[in-house]
Amino acid sequence: MTSVSKNVRNYFKLELLIDRSNLKLRQLFKNRYSLFNNGKVWDDSPTCGNNYLTNTIAHNKKLSLTSVEKTSVASGDSNEWDLTTLSALLLNIDRPKTLNTAQIEQLDNEDRLLNQLREIRNKLAHHQKKSIDDVEFNQLWTELSTILVAFGYIDSELDKLKDDSVFEFSSQSINDENVKEAKKLNSLASQAHKNLNFSDAITLFTKAIVLAGVPDHDRAIFYSNMSSTRLALYEQESESSNNFEIEDSTDQRYRALCDAKKARALWPTWWKGHFRVGKVYTVLNEHEKAINSFERALTLDPINNEIRKALDESRQIYGRQIRQEHLDPRLKPTTMSEHLNEMQQKMGTNPAHVRAGHALIQEIDPAGADVVKGHKYEHGDIDVKQDYEQAAKYFAKAASQEMDPTTDHVYDGYVLSVTIIEQTYTWTPSIHLVIEDENFDCERMFIYSFPDGQGKYLTNKVFTIGSKMNIINPYLRLGGTDMKSLVRIDDFSSIIMQSESEQVLNMCRCCGEPNALHVCSKCKQARYCTKECQTIDWQLYKHKFICQRQ
Repeated sequence: MTSVSKNVRNYFKLELLIDRSNLKLRQLFKNRYSLFNNGKVWDDSPTCGNNYLTNTIAHNKKLSLTSVEKTSVASGDSNEWDLTTLSALLLNIDRPKTLNTAQIEQLDNEDRLLNQLREIRNKLAHHQKKSIDDVEFNQLWTELSTILVAFGYIDSELDKLKDDSVFEFSSQSINDENVKEAKKLNSLASQAHKNLNFSDAITLFTKAIVLAGVPDHDRAIFYSNMSSTRLALYEQESESSNNFEIEDSTDQRYRALCDAKKARALWPTWWKGHFRVGKVYTVLNEHEKAINSFERALTLDPINNEIRKALDESRQIYGRQIRQEHLDPRLKPTTMSEHLNEMQQKMGTNPAHVRAGHALIQEIDPAGADVVKGHKYEHGDIDVKQDYEQAAKYFAKAASQEMDPTTDHVYDGYVLSVTIIEQTYTWTPSIHLVIEDENFDCERMFIYSFPDGQGKYLTNKVFTIGSKMNIINPYLRLGGTDMKSLVRIDDFSSIIMQSESEQVLNMCRCCGEPNALHVCSKCKQARYCTKECQTIDWQLYKHKFICQRQ
């Protein structure tokens, strides 16, 4: 962990502090269960869990659990529940009407603390860079420790987590013979995995894990490997890749998730533990959670292309999900062949003639040919694999016309490529951006009709400084009050985000160069390559006015 920056260490210290809350919250759940059920005891058994799921959760309209969370509750073992599950149960289960005033006041106070804890947890989860400076760290630490002390923790014990030694492996009683045997079993299991004997591999990994006197970091590796093997076994046995629901705790995906989380808990600063958790969430189609895990992994290993590729894929899928494209049959992805067949049914066009026209366009109209290629990559074709990023590049290449800033106009067939150069500062009723186009012209952009409830996520994690995107059929209009040009977007699906690898990291606000080291001391947002860039920005681009607002 010594090679990781202090700000990243700050982030993971806060994560460890939040994890400490789970023990008290589990006890809080058991106390409430007894209070709400005439003194019954929660014994962490599957019988207790299944009864609770059937008799309480199933009849609660306020509570919406994922299939993973339902399976976890049904197992009955509260030690397996994370903060998300615990907070959902504690905050949404109906209270009996027989409670007295003192009991109601105590529950209200606990709920208030729990909401504060969940808010901080969500803030960290949506922290894209997973890097916290000392000022923010100390503020969040004080808020968190105050909440945990109220739940019964001792302040001095919590402060021990501030020391970097928390990332070191605790002294363990090591059995050298067992360590040797465990590594041998891990090697045999890995070979069985390569030979596609996944069940045998899982048996061998399990034998390695249960041996006493094996260091935590070795056990983390065994759990991580077993998680990967369980996913491979699921894919081998599964008849459908579109079933994302987990029926019970025997589902290999659920077991893979449990194994990955154990690997992460045993070695919190190992990138692969977080990566394994993310991979399971992608199989379960829970891409928002996958993104969070991949971002943690990438923070711990910033040059790992395997992580970056997985992160980019989940972001693209999640972006489509939040636009609810999967709910609208008109927006269901179709291949080019399916698209041409649909045209034939509706308009009588011959697919062969359309393809012949495409071939002719490639010979006489380079820009038109790029548009055709863009559509092929957008939909997928006989010889082209679907790739939205490649589609956006071809559309951008085809866009040769200049936009006229003196009049309102919708540019049909045009793709505007832009880079975000300012911090997004609001999302009601529209998201406000400042962008730079491919001609280095700066414009204001207003995005309307984005999905309900996604404003905070979009401004914090998608529309960030240095991010690049393509706008299909942009609408350039004049502002009603200042008559200055702006780009207005009413169709959210017209936005295609480019991958993170295209993002300009730490972009200089003046010249646009990446990796700018100087930060405005007042707003903490604007970055600059040199003092000269900062001076120009203040004098010419009026950053001082924006800075004062922030």
